[in-house]
Amino acid sequence: MRRRRLRAAAAGLLALAAPAAAGPAGAGKTGTDEGLYCTMAIVSVAAEVERRCPGKADPALRAALEESLRLMEARVIASGAGDSASLARFRREQGGVGADDATLCAGDGAMLYEAIRKAGGAALVAGTRRLVSRPGKPGWGDCF
Repeated sequence: MRRRRLRAAAAGLLALAAPAAAGPAGAGKTGTDEGLYCTMAIVSVAAEVERRCPGKADPALRAALEESLRLMEARVIASGAGDSASLARFRREQGGVGADDATLCAGDGAMLYEAIRKAGGAALVAGTRRLVSRPGKPGWGDCF
């Protein structure tokens, strides 16, 4: 069940990279409530996997992950919903910073990393740019 939810989360995150659909798709979701904090948590985990796990180092993807996080953090700060200290704490708590390498590198975090890697850094950054351009206060929303 948990693995299915994580796959859905990765798919939802990658859907950010898809061009906006016309019509009722996404109806009922407004502004950044589509999951800015949820997306930031997933990208934080993927960045930690890239940084710490053997065989995952990818400088181009690292740059894309960091750019995606920078864009989301700038959006949170600009909206007045958080500051640098609270965002650093968020990344530590949500990004698996305290997890042991075996758990981080072989578990759910590695699966999220692989989903983002397969889609590509450019798609991640493009989707993030669309997410942060939406009006409204950032929220956890639902990136699943």
